[in-house]
Amino acid sequence: MTCRSLMTSKPLVLRETDPLDKGVHLLLANRLHALPVVDGEGRYLGLFDLPSVFQAMLPSIATFDENLVDLNFIGDDIDDLRVNLPNDTPVIGFLDTRIEPIGPDLSLKETLLRVFRCRCALPVVDAVTGKLEGMVSPWGALDAIERRKKARS
Repeated sequence: MTCRSLMTSKPLVLRETDPLDKGVHLLLANRLHALPVVDGEGRYLGLFDLPSVFQAMLPSIATFDENLVDLNFIGDDIDDLRVNLPNDTPVIGFLDTRIEPIGPDLSLKETLLRVFRCRCALPVVDAVTGKLEGMVSPWGALDAIERRKKARS
């Protein structure tokens, strides 16, 4: 078995030009932690995830300076969040690119190890084209394994 047998082959995706509001809506409506973002050719660019949402809400100084511990310079009202950020701001500026994609032919054991280490959904990307082929989430991987076990019994 390979990663391909565990992945969701048609995951929800965002385009690089989609607005933040669409990304937030899709995360909330589907109770997801992350969505892959692709360009117009379907090439994987990064993940739009819950920390990305909070990054978009906080003033940029709070997300760039890890030593900043006091945000009392901004109000504590919900209207004070998303400072100077129009609703149509594209998600491309808020991607997490630190998660390394995995290939569709990665072994089952290696796929599970990467999911374990990451503790998140992993993008499955074709190494040659850079195109997103799917996603492997902890829940999806476990579900695929359980369905396969039931099919054998």
